[in-house]
Amino acid sequence: SRQFTVENTTGLAVGDTVIVLHPSTAAWLAAMNNGGVTDTNTWKVGEIDVRYHRYIRAIEGNTITIDAPVFMHLDRSLSQSYLYKYDRTGVLTNLGIQNLRIDIDTAGPTAETHSVQAEDTWVRDCTILHFWHAGIQFEGSTRSTVERVRALEPHSIVDGGRRYNFSTYQAQLILFRDSLASDARHGFVANGTSNDSGNVFLDCVL
Repeated sequence: SRQFTVENTTGLAVGDTVIVLHPSTAAWLAAMNNGGVTDTNTWKVGEIDVRYHRYIRAIEGNTITIDAPVFMHLDRSLSQSYLYKYDRTGVLTNLGIQNLRIDIDTAGPTAETHSVQAEDTWVRDCTILHFWHAGIQFEGSTRSTVERVRALEPHSIVDGGRRYNFSTYQAQLILFRDSLASDARHGFVANGTSNDSGNVFLDCVL
């Protein structure tokens, strides 16, 4: 849904950046079977709150319309959701990287001694070589696109937290399209638990 009713719209306006917060209450976790996890990693109250980063597109009475849908039911009987304005100070916007070849100089295929929040950004027609963690990673970012990008030949040991050629981490509404990964552990990965949503990998090849 892109539309819902709030108790009060005072202080809100069309165009505002907002967060829709769905707390991970005991009742909601039970309804989710604690994520199906049965060991010590069972979901716990307050540890997997769901947040949606959105813009207000319309306000009619107490009904808010946002720019992109939320991807789960906001069931008040399980968890009371909230909406609040988001301080965008320091967020970079409208950035683009195109037609670049980035080759990181390393000591070899298992070396790791080599070396922002953003909205409405893109990476297009680029090749990235010899990264250790990710060729492209969006962290805390929204509404961005990667098209026709090649993230190839990572240089690192083959272990956890490495060789995520295309990655999101607590990012939303990211489109990866027509892109190529090689020598990956996880070539196309969304790794931000409950703060990742609306991310798409379309026509990509590993």
